[in-house]
Amino acid sequence: MKIFTTSVLLLIVICFSCSPKFDVVRKEISNGNNPPNCVWLKDNLHIDQSEVSNTDYREYIYWLLRHYGSQSDQHKKSLPNTVVWRQITPFYPAYEEYYLWYPSYGNYPVVGITKDQAENYCRWRSYSINKFIYAQENKVKKISFFEDTTFKSNFPIKYIYRLPTKKEWEYAATAGTKSEIGYENILTDKNEYKINTKETFTLKSYSIIETKLKNNDVPTYVYNTSYTLPIYSSEPNKYWLYNMIGNVAELVQEEGIAKGGSFYHYLDSCKISVDIPYTE
Repeated sequence: MKIFTTSVLLLIVICFSCSPKFDVVRKEISNGNNPPNCVWLKDNLHIDQSEVSNTDYREYIYWLLRHYGSQSDQHKKSLPNTVVWRQITPFYPAYEEYYLWYPSYGNYPVVGITKDQAENYCRWRSYSINKFIYAQENKVKKISFFEDTTFKSNFPIKYIYRLPTKKEWEYAATAGTKSEIGYENILTDKNEYKINTKETFTLKSYSIIETKLKNNDVPTYVYNTSYTLPIYSSEPNKYWLYNMIGNVAELVQEEGIAKGGSFYHYLDSCKISVDIPYTE
């Protein structure tokens, strides 16, 4: 089975030097300074607040391109599988070619990522973030972006990025609630879904039809599929994490398991306890 909507997203970060700080929401002691784009989860763990975007992943591809060359295995093996769009939409040629690279989709989640690609991205991000922090703290004006990634440089390692375990992901998605979707109420005051699943598209389609009929305009065409949304477009859960449910399914450390479902899944398939299998 090939799963379309696997993503690098929501990486766990191990923090080696964090001072305690009180967390109001969870009534626990949190670790003070958050790594970039992250919020505290528990103990010495932080987690990405959002999915990894196309822009984030393009930076990684560009680094490999400049460091190893366009014909290198490192660069070629980092490229997402854009063929996955053929399972989703009749407009797949455009999405295959432009979704990852077109500027308008920069803030959308990267898709078609394998577990190996995700883990390689984690290693690169650990290197890049620690190097950036070292440069800031020591006021280094020039630091080469294209050095070796093996941590042989003489800067300290404060953060290690990795995929979350299934248990860690479920803890983050539940966000202190007893709900299987991490929200006490899935609908907003305007009767709209807080997350991007197939139900979201269905409501929008009915809304389009209803509006056209009210205006005596026959709805001749409604899109027959839904798509990803930008990484901060849905409503965050109580831990201030976006799109834990829906939008794109998320990889965890356990082999062959994705969590959280996607825009292409109905809500029942997106529940926190559900494991979505994949083999590619």
